[in-house]
Amino acid sequence: MQNVDTLRISNRTSVFKTPWFELVEKSVENNSAPYYSIRTRDYVSVLAITRDKTFVLVRQFRPAIEMFTLELPSGHVNEGETPEQSVR
Repeated sequence: MQNVDTLRISNRTSVFKTPWFELVEKSVENNSAPYYSIRTRDYVSVLAITRDKTFVLVRQFRPAIEMFTLELPSGHVNEGETPEQSVR
């Protein structure tokens, strides 16, 4: 097995890009098989608690798993905003 210290990424190529994520193909020196990673924008989640001490959750349909989930309210950090500004 090759030592991880000797492995180097020789090339990165954007394969597919959406407003939410980017698929990146990476070439590793001395390896013919490409590797893939997903690059996402920064996002924030909020743990909101009401005055009567109830947690706020949102019900979302997630096509990847083909079902609804209960989640914390969350979203992407807009360009030029801090995470604190985005949650407001």
